[in-house]
Amino acid sequence: MYVIYQKGNKEAGVSVNGESHISLDVAKGLIVDALTDFDAALGQRAADILYNDARTNILETANPEIVEVQMYRPAGVTHADLVSSGMLIPDYAERFNTKGYGADGGPFTQQINDSDHGIIDLVYRGTPNAVSWLAHELGHAIADDIQIENGRSFQDFTSDEQEEQAYFVQNIVIDHLRDKFGLHDVRETNLGEPSLCDEFSSRASQFAAAKDRYEAALGEDASTRSTSVNKALDQRIATI
Repeated sequence: MYVIYQKGNKEAGVSVNGESHISLDVAKGLIVDALTDFDAALGQRAADILYNDARTNILETANPEIVEVQMYRPAGVTHADLVSSGMLIPDYAERFNTKGYGADGGPFTQQINDSDHGIIDLVYRGTPNAVSWLAHELGHAIADDIQIENGRSFQDFTSDEQEEQAYFVQNIVIDHLRDKFGLHDVRETNLGEPSLCDEFSSRASQFAAAKDRYEAALGEDASTRSTSVNKALDQRIATI
């Protein structure tokens, strides 16, 4: 049972179970609950990923020196894949694995992934916004799993299509936080369409299209919703 209420209009004023910091364990529970309420199969997929240490490389910290990391490594992604997609960061380990850590460094050492399952790489800060972006990276992971089951992979989708898939899951969680708990402190500066156009202009159309797909699925009977979820996370998507 989550008790979420606001003491003000800033993220620091949000409390979950009386705490201003939303722990990673609570965040996982909120996300699984949100997705289960929307579609039971989707919620199960979320739980299978979030509670599997092999699939979540997540650092929970409030240390401001540690650089933000919000990434997803698809199953089997190679150095060549990263180069061809323009996603390779040559100094990845130095950039994300040094500042704020001790001599042994942190957990973010590579972009490739030679395993048969995707991995979420994330610095988790314990804010409502952090919950929503964990949901975004989870969206990539769920889509990756569904595509593999259907004989496809991330290589069959453009970057824009992959982002729309992740935004679909993120939209579900955002609405859950707002509507179920009155948690309106999930910042519009990152999640609302107008500011998304300002801050993430290359992704604004994907966010809007994903929200349209989510709202259409929300209006469906629960017995048919799973089909719409699978379509949103696997089929080729026409962007706006």
